[in-house]
Parts: sequence; C-alpha cells; structure tokens
Amino acid sequence: MVSEFRFIRIFRVFRIFRIIKSINLLVNFVKVNKAASLYGFVVFVVFTSLILSTTAVLFFEKDVGNITTAEEALWWSFITITTVGYGDFYPVTLIGKLITSFLIVCGIISFGTVISFINKKTGLEINKKE
Repeated sequence: MVSEFRFIRIFRVFRIFRIIKSINLLVNFVKVNKAASLYGFVVFVVFTSLILSTTAVLFFEKDVGNITTAEEALWWSFITITTVGYGDFYPVTLIGKLITSFLIVCGIISFGTVISFINKKTGLEINKKE
C-alpha cells in the first residue's frame, strides 16, 4: 500500500516553495516595520531565554540546590526576569549563577524595551495633539 503512494512525495516541493514565500514575506515585513519588528524580536528573545533558563537551571540544580521541580524552576525564572527576586529559590552552582546573571540582563533589557515602546507611542500621541 505504501509503494503506491510514493508519488505523493512530489508535493513536498510545493511545500518548500510555500516556506520560501513565507520567508520572503517575513523579510519584507521586517524591512517595512523595523521598530515593530525589533520589539517583537525582543519579546521573542525574552520568552526564549525564560524557557531555556528554566530548563537549564532545573537540569543543573536538580540534585544540588533548592530548585528541584519544574514548577519551582519556572517560578524562579519568572521572578528573576522581573528582577523581583524573592529569595525563596536560588541557584547554588556556578552555572546556575551564570544563568541567573543572563536572565537578569534579559529582564532589564526587556523592561527597557517595553518602556521605550510605551514612551514612543505616548510621545507620538502628545505630538499629534499639539
């Protein structure tokens, strides 16, 4: 039965063409909307760093520190990226502390970006009223 349907693999070529077209649309969107694309990229980087740091800290701190479950690791990374840092969970290994430093920098960058985005939007509205 499978051998009869092998000719359908030719349709994969059309899928590749569609992916290339999507990439071209994305590149054109980024060229036209540079500021919005930058903010979207920053949000993507922050979200990705949050997930990766959660996974990495859980991997490196599971048997050593007080972060032992995925829920604790996610709570720790969310509190760390918001720069609140309650202190209930914290890494004790050198790699965990390096990940913490990276996550704090990502949090500062993300909040700076959000504030500049809000400032830009409200600044434009104020200038329009004058």
